Amino acid sequence: MTVEGGFYMFSHSTNTASFFSVLIAALIFSLSLAGVAAAQTNTSLGTGALQNNTTGEANTAIGVDALFRNTTGSDNTALGNRADVSEIATF
Repeated sequence: MTVEGGFYMFSHSTNTASFFSVLIAALIFSLSLAGVAAAQTNTSLGTGALQNNTTGEANTAIGVDALFRNTTGSDNTALGNRADVSEIATF
C-alpha cells in the first residue's frame, strides 16, 4: 500500500516474514542434530557407514554399510564393505 509521498506502509512485513522464516529453519535444523550431538566421537567413511547409530560412541566404520546395524554399541571398529557387528554391551 502506497500513501502520499510514495512511502510504503507495510514494507517491514516482508522483512519480518523473512526473519521468522530463517528463525524457524534454524530451529528445525538444530533439533534435527539432537541425535547427532549424542554421538560425536564416531568416524565413518563410506555410503551408509554408521547410518543407524544413535548414541554409540568411539566407533570407526570404513566401507559401504560398515556398522550399518549398530545403533548404541560403542568402541567398535569395522573395515570393509558391509562389515557389521552385532550390538553387544561395552564393558
